[in-house]
Amino acid sequence: MPPGAAGPGAGSGPRRRPRPARFGVDVHDHPDLRPGLAPAGWTNLVDHLRGHGITNQEMLTAGVASTARNGNLIDRFRDRVMLPILDPDHRVLGFVGRRNPTSTDERAPKYLNTPDTPLFHKGNQLYGATHLLTADPTRIPVLAEGPMDAHAITLASHGRYIGLAPLGTSLTNLQATQLANLDRTPIIATDADLAGRLAAERDYWMLTPHGLDPRYAILNPGTDPAELLATGQAAALNHALTQAGPLADVLINERISNLPTPDAALGAVAVLAAQPPDRWEDGVQALGDRLGLPAGFLRGTLKDHVRAWNTNARRAADSQLARLHDVKQRLTPAEETHETPTDPPPAPPPTIERIPTPPGHDPRGRGR
Repeated sequence: MPPGAAGPGAGSGPRRRPRPARFGVDVHDHPDLRPGLAPAGWTNLVDHLRGHGITNQEMLTAGVASTARNGNLIDRFRDRVMLPILDPDHRVLGFVGRRNPTSTDERAPKYLNTPDTPLFHKGNQLYGATHLLTADPTRIPVLAEGPMDAHAITLASHGRYIGLAPLGTSLTNLQATQLANLDRTPIIATDADLAGRLAAERDYWMLTPHGLDPRYAILNPGTDPAELLATGQAAALNHALTQAGPLADVLINERISNLPTPDAALGAVAVLAAQPPDRWEDGVQALGDRLGLPAGFLRGTLKDHVRAWNTNARRAADSQLARLHDVKQRLTPAEETHETPTDPPPAPPPTIERIPTPPGHDPRGRGR
């Protein structure tokens, strides 16, 4: 598929304008979205490409067709709004298709990506207008959960904030590296529900080993960026992005709210150790005041965790990711009742570690 292609199905049959795709505005000719339409039907694109001399193997290799159980070649993308997946040079690597919201096929995934091809591997690539970030160092990257959310952020902010998203997977280390290479503090703007809150927690432990101290946009409960834009609440979305505070504060508050004091101290210091060194002393003092614990004790605990981060930052972060299920258990009652649980079950004390390092820097070379 050439770089200028609108998407699978765009050239077969009469041209149809793609749906607004939850944005609440018509974006069919937006230069950064470049949407297309994969019409309903089994072989629209296959038939079109065959008419242009494209072989079955070429279609399979490009990821625009698949083999049905009866052995026939069929379109991979059907009845979907199509968005191109671009590299930083604005070249098309593949596509992501959003299921028609009126579809009755509940087995069809909401988002469907191009499969792994010689050009595209979903865990290697962040989705979004990354070329806008490289073109202007004042723009701020915002990590969302889905492609529509990513574009909603860019549209609502008129390009001040650039939405990005993983593709059908949680944030990977390669994608975190891409964010770190932008040399800007990212904002996390996941959906305002339990799954989104857990995704933000995971993003924190994926990004901090790269020296990032992400911020967090608090959305209205039960909403997501695409919904806010589509329902005329772009101002609310922009306000949440402008007011984004340290994601570490959100994690620390959760530990203090939901754990007994000893466990809360260990969990909070684990989060604090992942932040830049200039936040440590103020963080220790604040924790001491909130938990009624001596600052000297907290400093000693922090020192142990910093040592672990200096030894192996990725392993230290992974030890926190292994506790994500505990966080989910603590947050689930709060999600169901929309309030902080008053008597949560105790969680095993975390083993805390960490020291943030800039991209490409060996953490063992920085004393803490």
